[in-house]
Amino acid sequence: MAKDPCFPFYVNDFLGGTMFMNNEQVGIYIKLLCIQHQHGGIIDKKIFNEVVNGHQQVKDKFVETEDGFFNERLAREMEKRTIKSSNMSVNALKRWEEHKQKHCKSNAIAMPCKDKVKDKIKDKDEKEKQFLIYWHKYPAKRRHGKDVALKRFLDTAGSEKDLKDFDIAFNNYINSSNVKSGFILRGSRWFGEWRDWINYVEEKNLVNTGRDISNLLVSKLGKIATKDMIKSVLREIPENQWIIVDQYLSKRYPGGGDSFINAEREMRNERRENVGRIQELTKNIAV
Repeated sequence: MAKDPCFPFYVNDFLGGTMFMNNEQVGIYIKLLCIQHQHGGIIDKKIFNEVVNGHQQVKDKFVETEDGFFNERLAREMEKRTIKSSNMSVNALKRWEEHKQKHCKSNAIAMPCKDKVKDKIKDKDEKEKQFLIYWHKYPAKRRHGKDVALKRFLDTAGSEKDLKDFDIAFNNYINSSNVKSGFILRGSRWFGEWRDWINYVEEKNLVNTGRDISNLLVSKLGKIATKDMIKSVLREIPENQWIIVDQYLSKRYPGGGDSFINAEREMRNERRENVGRIQELTKNIAV
């Protein structure tokens, strides 16, 4: 897809926001906005620091994340343009499809219609536009790894049913206490694990606060943290809080990330198997 060549520039807002900057700072600010726009919405830390050159008044206009800096207002404007462009493109594709179907029906003998697969998304470009709508709704501070996220979306959301499931999973995740508490997965990772959130329900009566989870970790783990020890912790807290365990282990046991990854994988597999057993037991029960 072609890169958006421009972004809205609101003169009054800009003048008001830069009223107390000198001309050099204004120039630096404009340059950083352009860099953000041309680099997918995030500015590499090294580049940012070189350009800002110690001007704190300019730096205050940007939010710092693990992967770089971004201006919130520009991020919102870019998102609006992407959504508007996506909606216009999708509507244009629908009109073209209707026209093509009518043309096919009127020329059924001379030019038979092809590609009438109902459940499959017919055009890769359309799928990419659908991805962008979700990508720009994902929390900005963890909206990283766009290319990887897109590939995973294209690989896993290939049919109309997949897209409906994806929409359910996305809304479940965005509205979860995990996201509201600020414990958000890197975008590229979530877009590969979105199916885990289709049937997600907030769990109750479990350890569900950062302080209580920290106390639980201290009581359960010792000088080492084995896979089984970590699994015993994960069983006592909601799945949407597992990231806290990962962060704790990374700080206390540097280099021991595989134990958490293996424990997390086994726990997810166990939960899927349990859901499968329940569905098998209940599928013949009349409602």
